This record gives sequence, C-alpha cells and structure tokens, in this order.
Amino acid sequence: MSAENGWIFDLKRFAVHDGPGIRSTAFLQGCPLHCPWCHNPESIPIPRRDHPAPQGAQWIDVPELVARLERDRVFFEESGGGVTFSGGEPLSQPHFLEALLRKCRQRGLHSAVDTCGYAPTDTAVPLLRLADLVLYDIKLFSSSDLHRTCGVGAGWIRDNLSALVAAQSRLWLRFPLIPEYTDTPGNLDALLDLVRHCADGIERISILPFHPAAAHKYHRLGIPNPMQGVPMLPEKAAQKLLDRLKAIHPEVHIGG
Repeated sequence: MSAENGWIFDLKRFAVHDGPGIRSTAFLQGCPLHCPWCHNPESIPIPRRDHPAPQGAQWIDVPELVARLERDRVFFEESGGGVTFSGGEPLSQPHFLEALLRKCRQRGLHSAVDTCGYAPTDTAVPLLRLADLVLYDIKLFSSSDLHRTCGVGAGWIRDNLSALVAAQSRLWLRFPLIPEYTDTPGNLDALLDLVRHCADGIERISILPFHPAAAHKYHRLGIPNPMQGVPMLPEKAAQKLLDRLKAIHPEVHIGG
C-alpha cells in the first residue's frame, strides 16, 4: 500500500466535537479493537491486499483528501479549527496517516488525530508527535478486561500515552462512559489515578456518555448489535464522574 494512498469510509465537514474550532474530519478505515459500543462498526474491517474492499470504503490519495478537507479553511482560520483524522483507528494505516499529517504541515493546517493508541510504540509515538493535537481515547484499564471486551491488551495503549505525556504532546483525554463496561468502580478509580499521575500533561478531559445512536448502522450492515436494548446512562452518572474529575483537573467536560 502506497504512503500516498489509503482507505477512508467517510468525511464530515463542520465538525465541532473532534477538536477545537470548526473542523473537517476524515474517518480512516480499519480498527484492531472490537468495542461493543462502537459507533462506526463499518470502520472495523481492515483493508488487506488481495481482499475485496470493505463495504463503503473509498481508496483515495493524499493530495485529493487534503484538498477536500481544506475547502473550509476560512472557517478553520476564523474559529481556530482544522482537520481531524479519526476512524476506525488511524494508526491502522500508519504510512497513509504520516503522509496526511506531513501534508497538513506543508499546507499550514492544524491537525488532530483521534486514536485509541493501539500500535507499537516505535510507530505510534513518532507518528502522533506529527499532529498538533492528539485526542486519546482511553476505555478499560485492566488488560484482561480490555482483551475480553475489545480483543486487545492494554500495554501499547498505556505505554504510548505515557510516552506522549513525557514528550509534552498536546493531549485531550476522551473517556467513553459505558454501562456495565467502563462505568465500573474499579475502572473509574483507575481513570482518576491516571489523571492524578498525568494531570500536567493532559489539557482537557471529555466524558462521552453512551447513547444508542448507532443502532441503525448495525441493522443496515446486518450484524448483531452488542448494545441492543441498553439504555442511555442517567445524566447523574456522567455528572458524578465530572465532579470527581474536576476535583483533580480544571478542564473536564461532558461530550466531545
């Protein structure tokens, strides 16, 4: 796969929850995690050589994609926005992501990467350091819980976050609050311990409460929805976590 080409499955203009200001977001195809609450289940299949393209995926080159993303440059400049690379998991296409980030630098575009951090450290950290902002999604702190729930261990995720904090990368931490999965006493305590340890290296924390908005995607794709019938969390659950986090960090928000 050429560094100047890669797979995306969607583009979103005028995004306001994918980093600061008004942004355009490119969603890269492929993710090694299989989170039961995934809002983009169509993004999970990783494109492979000699296999049919995943449903809805588009093969595109770097100049074309960046040209499409920067059509709203005037709004970026007025709002302090830019472009965001999300997914799926952008680190699943490291050469493509690197070429995109370097092109953004050449074009003077503020870049953000929304990542779960699951990739070898010698790949992930230098790559994420090319971005102006990293939106780091942290889900489950126990490696056994993460492996049982999402299919991967926590080692790379933990190590890469620590390395980015040490390198003083600009970081926003994002935490999905999911009933029966991440919303457990032990997992929430681990989140607070992390924030206490890394508070100076984290600029902002976003609590992302579960909602069933992606149910129609599972139906359209004809795949089981692991969260079928799970209700939205009561507002007081997110507010309680907000209050606990605000006691140790000044910038905590509910939502992206």
